[in-house]
Amino acid sequence: TSDRAEPTEEQLSFVKTGRARLKIREYLKQQRKQAIERGREVFEWRLRHLGLRSDDPVIKELLWYLRLPSLEELLYRLGTHTLDLGRIQEFIRLKRLAGTTPIVDQLSHHLGLLSGAPEVGHPEEKVQYASCCYPIPFDSIMGHLTGEGMVVHRTTCREIQRVLSLDSSKVRPLRWVSTPEKPFLAALLLEGEDRQGMLLDLVKVISLRKRKNIRSIRIEGKASYFRGVIELFVYHEPDLLGVIKALAEVRGLLRIERYQAPPNS
Repeated sequence: TSDRAEPTEEQLSFVKTGRARLKIREYLKQQRKQAIERGREVFEWRLRHLGLRSDDPVIKELLWYLRLPSLEELLYRLGTHTLDLGRIQEFIRLKRLAGTTPIVDQLSHHLGLLSGAPEVGHPEEKVQYASCCYPIPFDSIMGHLTGEGMVVHRTTCREIQRVLSLDSSKVRPLRWVSTPEKPFLAALLLEGEDRQGMLLDLVKVISLRKRKNIRSIRIEGKASYFRGVIELFVYHEPDLLGVIKALAEVRGLLRIERYQAPPNS
């Protein structure tokens, strides 16, 4: 067996001792708890952007539509990345037909699930992802039609906003596929104390603890302070949020945020 094999619920049916079953149940309970907390971070972060509370009626309607028994189950599926975003997209479509658009439109926008927009995020595709804003699933995104094809930007990107102001006909709304299956390049801006061992600690967290592939590291130090950008591959925004949370524990790291290239860089 693999050194990295982990206990599963199926093993409960054939383990022979009560002690072994207890250990497996404790492990599965802890894994579920951690997944729920990951899901809660993602969900509450989204709700804050929408100005919603977790007890808002539209959330209860969503739970009913997804046939989920509780908010906890929704959080668990978010935390384990097993929530079918296609079902949420269908929920949004039906709510629009019912005429309840303000909240639903915001929910659709912030999940990158705009109805009718072209999908991106397929394993085989010809679009490019902008190096100025590093869009990843499930960022809100737009596409810039250039002479070399479609370039995907985050909607908050200063470059796509500039293009919109000059010629909006070259900009298209986009949405992500329901279940992206390939890694995407992301970038983090980091600032903190320029102490001995800082770079090693950052690499340990990203590569060893979170098991992410680092593409590049650019760091500049001045006196006892450093500023840098790290490019790494992740599968989606919740994946990146997990890395950010882990990096927040590094001693002397004072700032962590998504990187946005300065204008005309």
